[in-house]
Amino acid sequence: MGVEWPRAWVLANGQANPPTRRNRGAHASTEPGDQGRAENESTSVILSHNVKLPASAVVLCGGLSTRMGRTKAALPFGGETLLERVLRLVAPCVDDVVLAAGAGQRVPAGWDVVRDASDGLGPVPALLGALAHVRHAATFVVACDTPLLQPAIIARLVELSEGWDACVPVAGGVEMTTCAVYQADAVLAAVRDAGVPPPASLRKLIAQLRVRAVDADVLRAVDPDLLSFLPCNTPDDYRRALELAGLTG
Repeated sequence: MGVEWPRAWVLANGQANPPTRRNRGAHASTEPGDQGRAENESTSVILSHNVKLPASAVVLCGGLSTRMGRTKAALPFGGETLLERVLRLVAPCVDDVVLAAGAGQRVPAGWDVVRDASDGLGPVPALLGALAHVRHAATFVVACDTPLLQPAIIARLVELSEGWDACVPVAGGVEMTTCAVYQADAVLAAVRDAGVPPPASLRKLIAQLRVRAVDADVLRAVDPDLLSFLPCNTPDDYRRALELAGLTG
């Protein structure tokens, strides 16, 4: 399930510019000092409305929303819910989308859905289940509580992920594991080869992978204000996101 790059996605030098492959558990970092080069490269990635990335997406929407106090996926955001908004932003950019939903969660009709065996299992089982159903190895994984996601960031992260098990932005020293690209086959193989139950957290999961860590500042060429990483975990976060979007709940 390797990525085959249409001409629209290839860098100006004619290559997809994959980093050197490394051992599992290794991390490469794209630092702010590389920002100028990264910005120049990103201008050669053309986001055509007629061409989708040769990639999949998983939208995680089955969390318990304990800090919000009510189901985040169903929160109104303008004339749609948070989940509907994220789906609308992601779907035009990729070849297929899989929802990772809670056991009994109501989700919009017309989407491929993989459900947790029971609620409260955390994001890792949900992610692994969804990765087993995507069409492409390169898979953009995003939480449903990122309503200010900038779609152009998807292509950039897919591009930067080539040759790695995962490409994970780092903002303020925190790994943005739910706005990242994972290679589905590599992740599933790493979990299988570990011979033990998968870890409980995504951060522990990526410790088992070959990860390209990308400083979020490098991504300002496609997301100047880094709005893609603004979550809606609490009521205050939700109000702020509505404000920034110029919307009401």
